[in-house]
Amino acid sequence: MISVEPVQHVYGFSHDSGVESFIKSKQDFIETLFGVSLKTLEDIDVFTQVLDAGNYTVWAELDSDVHNMAKDAALGLWEAFMAEHKAKSNTSKPASESPIFQYVDINANATSYAGATECQICAEGGS
Repeated sequence: MISVEPVQHVYGFSHDSGVESFIKSKQDFIETLFGVSLKTLEDIDVFTQVLDAGNYTVWAELDSDVHNMAKDAALGLWEAFMAEHKAKSNTSKPASESPIFQYVDINANATSYAGATECQICAEGGS
């Protein structure tokens, strides 16, 4: 039987709170057990597909606690990479660099129809 140390699962982290060491510990854990490096969302996707297909023979040698730790490690990496991906995709760009979407305030300097009609009547010499 293979013996491993627990890997903590962390939610709501930021780069300032040690996320790099969090990711590294999860990556090292998976690499030690399965001999694969998980550095991207695609790596995790392939790893989980291969794991689900039963192609890692070491899985059968591990007890349920280690199974849970491996799943938690993969999930933690997935969450960290997704958060990083979302943060990168949410960075704002100037409107000139984003031709697909541009903010326009249709209510800026709006004139009410009642006011416009009243001014037109005044201009025509009405009351």
